[in-house]
Amino acid sequence: MSKVLHPELVKRTIRNYENTGNDVVNNLSYNTMMQYTIAGYGKHTPKDKQNDKIELLDICENIASIRVESTDYVEYLQMVKYNGEWKALNVLWEMKDWKKSK
Repeated sequence: MSKVLHPELVKRTIRNYENTGNDVVNNLSYNTMMQYTIAGYGKHTPKDKQNDKIELLDICENIASIRVESTDYVEYLQMVKYNGEWKALNVLWEMKDWKKSK
């Protein structure tokens, strides 16, 4: 994970709190993502659920946009070439709404 994330990563989603009806921006940082990785989040995903689809949407010199779809999430990554390596600098994501698809 540390190889692909920029140290100043911001990963964001919108959470709706049903009890108030308010939307709130939820931010995750590089450090939080590293803690999740160390804790093993996602490590036990069954093989049949490991079906990420990655689509390069656009690239221009040292920046790029990528769409990633996994079993549970859709993420849009803004990538930057940083010290000669591609790193995720910004991520906007949300969980898929399985209730609507059932």
